[in-house]
Amino acid sequence: MQQLDKWHKELEQLSNRSYEELDNELFDFYKKALKELKVEIKQYIDNYDQLSFSKRLAVDSQLEVAKRIDEILWALESVKQPSITKHIKNEATLGYQGVFYALEGSENIQLDFNRLSESYIERLVDKKIAGKTLSKRLYEQRDQLAKTVTNELLNATTHRKSYADVAKNVGELTEASYKQALRIARTEGGRVQSTTKQKAYQAAEAKGVRMQKRWQATLDKKTRHQHQELDGQTVDINEKFIFNGHTADGPRLFGVAGLDINCRCTTISIVNGLSPSVRKDNETKKVIKYKNYKEWAEKKGV
Repeated sequence: MQQLDKWHKELEQLSNRSYEELDNELFDFYKKALKELKVEIKQYIDNYDQLSFSKRLAVDSQLEVAKRIDEILWALESVKQPSITKHIKNEATLGYQGVFYALEGSENIQLDFNRLSESYIERLVDKKIAGKTLSKRLYEQRDQLAKTVTNELLNATTHRKSYADVAKNVGELTEASYKQALRIARTEGGRVQSTTKQKAYQAAEAKGVRMQKRWQATLDKKTRHQHQELDGQTVDINEKFIFNGHTADGPRLFGVAGLDINCRCTTISIVNGLSPSVRKDNETKKVIKYKNYKEWAEKKGV
């Protein structure tokens, strides 16, 4: 099973690389937006100090700065949303094709498989979660940031806060939004990857491949206890993983926020009853003899 481990590892690296590229892109987008916001903030505060009392109360000056903040964050959204969508679509393709890639590379099983249609991937990306599409959640995130930044600036002038204080607070608000965008991207990318993996598992099984799927958590201290317990659970392809009465075809598919959001788990295939012999220790970054999370944690004294 050393060969299959190798292909699973390679697919994990491809997924991690895609996420890192997205992280770098979003960081640059938010950095640019924050720089522009700080310019507007400084200009507004500097001008405010020179205004008469009546002009300080004027609604038009407040509306103007709110409009500029809105414009900056719409510009951010225009590049952020396509970048996140691209990452999620890539995860969909990787999840599906990766199953066949691993089977062909490790077991020399040559399978003809249909590629995922663009319309199918679009439907996966646009699927409503908790009643909201991806774009709706990202728009709401943008609107919330615009509102909080504007309120921070207007309250700052009322309470005579310095530019440095306002810039610091807006920086923290922007960083929180950036991290939230990453969480959404990771969760949604993982959701569609798990969905397309399941589709590929079923297609491979229909072509005669004897296989099961196994839940694989990340071996580090950040893994939540629910996923520690799920680690190593092995079921048939059309069966579901079970945790405390909740069931799912794979990671991020429980439909329960506490189990799905920011999940870093994946599934691996068990072909012809052969289990993997090694896996990655995410604390040391070394490949170790296969252990489930409980065995790993006991040895580490976690």
